[in-house]
Amino acid sequence: MSVTYIMVGGIAVAAFIFLLIHKRSEGLRSLLFKLENDNNVLEIRVNEMEEERGQVQGNVAQLKGRMEAHEEAVAAEQRAISEAALQQEQLKTETFVEYLIRAGTVTKEHLVKVKAYKEKNRSQNSVEELLIMLDFVSGSAMQQAKTAYAAGKSAKDAPSPEQGKTV
Repeated sequence: MSVTYIMVGGIAVAAFIFLLIHKRSEGLRSLLFKLENDNNVLEIRVNEMEEERGQVQGNVAQLKGRMEAHEEAVAAEQRAISEAALQQEQLKTETFVEYLIRAGTVTKEHLVKVKAYKEKNRSQNSVEELLIMLDFVSGSAMQQAKTAYAAGKSAKDAPSPEQGKTV
């Protein structure tokens, strides 16, 4: 009888241990299941963030390109403004004869011939008078050129709208 009790006691202890292990493993299985679910959620989030990072990098590249294009446009505009200001300065000091050449009313060859004539004949006439006299330009064309030159000079002497602005 004592062997039976010992065996029954041993079986009871073994069953108790088995139940403890079984309950413990169920808890561990549910914990493992929860951790696997959390891991899957995290992997999905990582993939979404990698996609978003790729989109952000594309947007950054696009914005850099737009910024470079804008900087180039600003630089070109500044060069154009500088060139226009330089041209305005040059026009302020332009003589009437230089204006006649720039406007295409006379050529440099005409001026060379007028100066040669003036030196050869020791003429006291002005270059403008000799241009008319040598029939390189008509009197009315010369008058129109003088009017245009005077109008241009007075327009150049007036401050431009940009010069009137304060910074």
